[in-house]
Amino acid sequence: MGVFNNSPLVGLGDIRSLASVLTLDHRCSTTMKPLGQAPLLGHMYQHEVQPGLFLRINRIRDRVGLHSEAMLSPGLKVAVVWKGEARISLADRSLVLGQSRRFKAMIAAMDQPAVFQRKGIKGGVEYSVVLTATPAWLLRRLGHSSALRLFDASADQQPPVQPPRIEYWQPSRNLVHRLESLDISSTTTSLRLLDLEAVALNLISESLDAIDSPAIHCSSHPHDWTQRLEGLINSGEAGQLSQSQLAQRLGMSLRQLQRRYHREFGAPLGEHLRQRRLQRAHDALAHEPISIESAAAIAGYNSAANFATAFRKVYGMTPSACRKQGKV
Repeated sequence: MGVFNNSPLVGLGDIRSLASVLTLDHRCSTTMKPLGQAPLLGHMYQHEVQPGLFLRINRIRDRVGLHSEAMLSPGLKVAVVWKGEARISLADRSLVLGQSRRFKAMIAAMDQPAVFQRKGIKGGVEYSVVLTATPAWLLRRLGHSSALRLFDASADQQPPVQPPRIEYWQPSRNLVHRLESLDISSTTTSLRLLDLEAVALNLISESLDAIDSPAIHCSSHPHDWTQRLEGLINSGEAGQLSQSQLAQRLGMSLRQLQRRYHREFGAPLGEHLRQRRLQRAHDALAHEPISIESAAAIAGYNSAANFATAFRKVYGMTPSACRKQGKV
């Protein structure tokens, strides 16, 4: 059985009952003193879909600007906000998730307790789901080595004490649709519980895939790989590498690099690389005494004619015209 508030008004007692399962020292506050009404309107549901794997669903409107703070236990936290927004802080790192934001979801791997805060906005809406996987569940389902790698630790040593590993990610449309259509009524049936379990496993699968799976090393900082990629592009080294070689240099598979790039920037990696090579060729033609053939090679073209066609499509002029303009 899950925990569910039967009334459309969510009181402090409901909030504390839900929070007590997974947090310590949970506290709520608001600018309205004393608090004379239920702080939230809507429904909150929480269920342990497997031993050590909890799914919490929130469909609420904040009536008072409710702020909450708690100590989270070690483990894995996954959050998705598909309507409205959530302003939270985890271990002093501020995060904003929501439908109008660039990212709807985050994943945090914590090897030690961490302070969590939620900053409510009066009148604000939040339709969200929070999945919690305890260390015991992670060890049982992922294995010792893979579970440790979630925290960027090797299998032959204990996880080091460090800040939570936190990354944004983007849920698939199919997952968001399933979250939107979840039945969170107090009625319990076997099929409904199986559906909740399936959604929870889908949620953890997508979130782990978004950070390249626990079995594959990934930088602890979510944007380290983008900085290294930018450095390879700016140096011209990326132009001498295939996408597979580029992915290898960044410590991931080609599929992972393409997926992560598209998720981060909303465009295919290959398209971006072609544009950057054309830009380098354009700059070289405008500022350096090079031939059209050399510029074509910089842009990654074996044919000067194909290079000229692509160049004109992007810059509205021929490579020869660009070179003449640079000499003026």
